[in-house]
Amino acid sequence: MALVLYEYLMNHTTPTPERAAVAMGVRPGGARYKRAAHFLKLATINALTSVKTGQRSSNDPNEAARYVWKLIAVAKRQSMVAKSNIVIPFLEEAFRIAEEYALVDAARISSELLNLLLANRYYRPKSYRYYREKATYYRQLDYQIRHIRCATQGVEALLGEGRPAEAAAKASQVLNGIASYRQEVDNLRLHLSCYLLELKTALGRADYATIIRVGREAIGFLQTQPAHHHYLSAPFEASLGFAYLQTRQYEEGIDFAQRYLESQELGTLGYAKNAELIILLALRAGQYRLAWRYFVSLEGYLVSETSSMDGWASLSVFEAYLWWLHETGKLKIEAEKTRKPSFIRAKKRFDRHDTPEVYGFHFDVIQALQELARRRFSSVKNRLEDLGANVKNLPDRRVRQFIRALSVIPAQAFHRVAVLRHAEKHLARMEGLAVADPLMEVVPLEMVWEAFAAELGMKRISTRSSTSR
Repeated sequence: MALVLYEYLMNHTTPTPERAAVAMGVRPGGARYKRAAHFLKLATINALTSVKTGQRSSNDPNEAARYVWKLIAVAKRQSMVAKSNIVIPFLEEAFRIAEEYALVDAARISSELLNLLLANRYYRPKSYRYYREKATYYRQLDYQIRHIRCATQGVEALLGEGRPAEAAAKASQVLNGIASYRQEVDNLRLHLSCYLLELKTALGRADYATIIRVGREAIGFLQTQPAHHHYLSAPFEASLGFAYLQTRQYEEGIDFAQRYLESQELGTLGYAKNAELIILLALRAGQYRLAWRYFVSLEGYLVSETSSMDGWASLSVFEAYLWWLHETGKLKIEAEKTRKPSFIRAKKRFDRHDTPEVYGFHFDVIQALQELARRRFSSVKNRLEDLGANVKNLPDRRVRQFIRALSVIPAQAFHRVAVLRHAEKHLARMEGLAVADPLMEVVPLEMVWEAFAAELGMKRISTRSSTSR
């Protein structure tokens, strides 16, 4: 009924309540008529307030993008009206904000519509020429960015097929072909698309030197841009932190991650993931108190969320290693007014939540180490033999070599000299490898191996007895 009333009002220059009621098939002034009129009034107010121009509540890029596309959608609808007073102002406002936030597709569409309308129905020669040049510019820019993005997808496909050399050649060809246009145009989105192509190619090839170079360049470039563009640095910052971790530049990684954390909003997923990276870097670097401080902060945030704990296997694994470090005296937190890490709590949390089983080997390694310290050789033998039997299920070659080295311990009856001699080949192979998944190595595996070796004696141990070393 509200729609019938709306159509009647739009099609009659001098509408009256009586004729409107006849068109609606209701009694003039009756309850049904009043309800329909009231509904139409509220719907109209809602529509008007949802598309009004004016100041936005914040400089949030996502809000700006939604606002721009709303303006364009309304303008497209209004372009079908013979004499609309809002179509040009809406499109001009959309174009202005699209340029401010580097929304290339929105800038292209709004400038093309303005070019078309100002050349015909709303003829303004000066404005028409201006938007014609802008439309040409953004059409070409949009084409080049799409070309780079397609090339990026092609590179990812080649890397997925195990053809890294071809992927690198394709990326180089595209980047060289667009170099002159990139220098001439100097557009933010174009630069970032090129940086992402380089970054993904380097990630696929595990070329960490290039990842660090590209990450630094991209972040440095974005720092020269207005503040509302800084959020675009997220993929480069994440990759840079990963590269520092994989190249064992732990101190540099911690400094970078802590600076980056300051720009993240407290309580967001980005903040939590960066805190996770700092914990891992600190554990690798031997800064255990720093790792514990960020662990307590991260755990407090995740536990306060209803579903954030699901899938955070790192939290369980971190606590297990922090417990071991505390038990061995490497992490001192007695003076702090906080709880201490617990291996039992960590294991229960790991088992309770939907976490990847592959990370479960950490708990077996820590328990085997503790059992060895307690001289429970049969238990150590069982755990290490089980790990050795399932070593093929572990995805990382470095971790597999580490587990094979551990398997030598019961095989050589816990004799230090024999174990070190037979494990040497596995440790040598492990040295030149890096884990693909950072969580597969929490503290340096060499450190864990040294802890095992320190517990070995100069006598062969029969697991049928509890003979001491």
